[in-house]
Amino acid sequence: MSLEAILAKIEEDAAARAAEIETQADEQAEGVLAEAREKAEARRGEIRSRGGREVELTAERLADMTELEVRKRRLAVKQRLLDAVVDRAVEDLSALDADGYRRLFAGLVEGSGLEGAYEVITSEAEAGHLSAEFLSGVEGCELTLAEERRELGGGFILRRRRREFNFGFRALIEGLRRRRERELLAALDVGEAPDSPGES
Repeated sequence: MSLEAILAKIEEDAAARAAEIETQADEQAEGVLAEAREKAEARRGEIRSRGGREVELTAERLADMTELEVRKRRLAVKQRLLDAVVDRAVEDLSALDADGYRRLFAGLVEGSGLEGAYEVITSEAEAGHLSAEFLSGVEGCELTLAEERRELGGGFILRRRRREFNFGFRALIEGLRRRRERELLAALDVGEAPDSPGES
């Protein structure tokens, strides 16, 4: 399974849950807006005696603060959803059978652009998927299974002398998330008005 396939799975899961997120965020937003409107009306009546312009400025400030609060809450909900999608992707990768693990392993190593001799460090269970015969057939690197074992929560490390390259599933997915987070969060904006130019 390539990183692009993993990304496609994350995007598919995110799109599937977008409607749920949107409903939850809309409910929270409506609650915040209703509360802000009540406060603004109460404050407006209080301030009317001081002059119309102050009322307008206060209402604008409250509206701005409310909008910011709504955005913060929506982002927090989307971040929680993205966390859940990442956790699910790591679980799915960790549940691969031996053949699926070997295909993913070979794809990651061959796609890494690394060359030369490396030791493979992985968990005891995953080491069982990596025979010497299989490792010799992976293109691009000369691979041997290290005696050292590490519980990475799925995945492996390639080590050459003192340098290590982390192919742990969580590290890979989190790296992918960091590179594509803005795009993934935007995929969760189903039904929202797009930001106006200049907003970020």
